[in-house]
Amino acid sequence: VKGIFVNIFAGITDCNEIASGILAYKKKHRIKKPFVVRMIGTHEKSAHAILKNKGILYAPTMDAGARLIIKKVGR
Repeated sequence: VKGIFVNIFAGITDCNEIASGILAYKKKHRIKKPFVVRMIGTHEKSAHAILKNKGILYAPTMDAGARLIIKKVGR
């Protein structure tokens, strides 16, 4: 694995909870690989800010996310 791309459609799920879970997982497993998230749902803007503050890249669309992770892993 050279990088991680997470694409989430949360619907009614609170994106802040998902962002917190992503951060906890990344910390617990000491992941240093490039990480890109595309997330849509309740409170998505604040979730994006949470992730950005921790160095996780945000993509506005699935296509943009795929392109960004490919660019980050050097392919």
